[in-house]
Amino acid sequence: MTATASGTVLEVGATGESSHRGALEDKGHVVLGCGGPDGKPCPLVEGKGCSLVDSAMGVVFRLDLDDSYNREILKCYREELSRDIPIQVIVKAGDEELYADDLAGTVVLTEDSRSALEDFSDQVALVDMARQALSDLAGPPAGRRNGNREEVDGISFEWLR
Repeated sequence: MTATASGTVLEVGATGESSHRGALEDKGHVVLGCGGPDGKPCPLVEGKGCSLVDSAMGVVFRLDLDDSYNREILKCYREELSRDIPIQVIVKAGDEELYADDLAGTVVLTEDSRSALEDFSDQVALVDMARQALSDLAGPPAGRRNGNREEVDGISFEWLR
């Protein structure tokens, strides 16, 4: 990958020193922060959706998995996000075995491991590029537009809506 990546990363539950925000922003990512439930219900768990999750092309999840509500939040992330969006979960040593079922389908790191940040950044950038390519393919070709008619290279198209 290039030195500058792209794509929006949602960082859940990390603050201050524990945050990857600076390193991810240095790689060119937009980083959104969610402090976790903090006494309020998580909109995902409540079935209300979340605009932060909707815009994420990668998630760094750092909520204590000893709390069953936090495990429920992680489950909602795994169900809500498409499988191509990487979820990196940072856990205490030993939690990767204790909560293996809850962590299925995620990249698991212990708190002292930061080496996988580069790979995660590259995965997010790939998701961003793929979404952009699909968006470009889904739209009509560039050309002169007249209502729902468009002319490209002398060929007239009529777009049905």
